[in-house]
Amino acid sequence: MKKISAVLLPLFLLFLISGCAENAVQIKYHAGLGKMTYDEVLADMAPSWGKPKFIGASSVRDVILVTYGELHDAAVANTVYHNGDMFDNATSETKYGNATQWGERYDFYFDKKNKILLHYCYWKYQDGELIDNASGRDASFKDVPGESYSAVADENPPPVKKTDSTLEQKLNNLKDMKDKKIITNEEYRKMREKLLGEY
Repeated sequence: MKKISAVLLPLFLLFLISGCAENAVQIKYHAGLGKMTYDEVLADMAPSWGKPKFIGASSVRDVILVTYGELHDAAVANTVYHNGDMFDNATSETKYGNATQWGERYDFYFDKKNKILLHYCYWKYQDGELIDNASGRDASFKDVPGESYSAVADENPPPVKKTDSTLEQKLNNLKDMKDKKIITNEEYRKMREKLLGEY
């Protein structure tokens, strides 16, 4: 049994490294297609990624795009060398352009009406190489030529933190600022008078 395990473990690791196995992103979100909600995906992404980088509404259908992370392009040059012979000199030809060099990005597409996940894409680049990617789509989600997305506000903004509302709390905060020398004694006196006048 130990010999079999010793042979199978390296093969399994090679299978994972070669990209033949599904990655964690694919496993998590592929099962969520047609089931996971907008709120569930945002809650899942929040611990690692915080707020989305972009939230947009489709120009042609009821679809919302939510993007996390960013891919970064850089100028690259590709030179092709041509060997010379006794009739022609050796030459080279260089083409310039942009290519993704590094970064990580997630795109999530949701039905705008029922807020269900329809499509996801994931890319991770390092040193100009695509080192990880995943995607999946619900059967109902199709690409639409010429589709664009306009930025919209997050429909679920974080709750507003409540501030101290009682007079006593506000006076204590003011005294703390004076004690910490954030404000002068004169500023403290004026602000205290103003605060008392409001109540």
